[in-house]
Amino acid sequence: MEKLLQHKAEMMERSSLSIKEEKAQLAEMKKMKEDNKKLQEWEAEMDNNRNERSSHAEKLRLVYDQIDSQRNVQWHAEVGEKLGMSQEELTDLRLPISEGMAELLGSPVWKKKLQTEHQVWSKMERGGSRAVRLTGSQEAVEAAAKVIQAYGPVEVRHLPLDEEQQGLLIGKRGSTISQLQDSTSCTLDIKKGTNMLHIIGPKGQVEQAAGMIHQLFETQVLMGHTSPPLYPSPPASPPPP
Repeated sequence: MEKLLQHKAEMMERSSLSIKEEKAQLAEMKKMKEDNKKLQEWEAEMDNNRNERSSHAEKLRLVYDQIDSQRNVQWHAEVGEKLGMSQEELTDLRLPISEGMAELLGSPVWKKKLQTEHQVWSKMERGGSRAVRLTGSQEAVEAAAKVIQAYGPVEVRHLPLDEEQQGLLIGKRGSTISQLQDSTSCTLDIKKGTNMLHIIGPKGQVEQAAGMIHQLFETQVLMGHTSPPLYPSPPASPPPP
């Protein structure tokens, strides 16, 4: 803008303009100077806003870092107490996982499995990237990580259930749902307050588990013990080639 104004002034000096033309040129230059001043003020205001936002973002980051640090101390204290280990003896491993694996590891069945079979406590990491945090002794954490990584692709299916069907699926003292989980290698997790069953497991096994659950409900319908299933029968698997 400054160069443009200087160029116009030089042109006026070299050219012979009438008084009217000169006044028009001067008015135009005055407007350009005013516009340039407003532009500079606007740019200064924008820079100030950007600096303020950056300052606020940095303050928030420091607050979140402090909260995360406090949570880590609390987490280690809780896990150390359960394992009878000092915080110095504990090892943390952050393991990136798929969305399906996140559902699997977040289920009560797998949390208990990791605790009882591997002496490892797990917690889903918050933030943009999906990961699980494993805590325990170094040997136990590494063993648990190998089990998770060797599990293979995870499939998830959601089925709506009414309260009667939920009770039937769970069975007396959880006997029915335990048998289904053992026979299909799937995790069956009924989310509280949603009336939704999550079937999570290896690809292929999830469809088998859904079929067995449907068959269980159909049998009870024929016996007049429950309402019809809320979802259609799973499609039959194609014959082998």
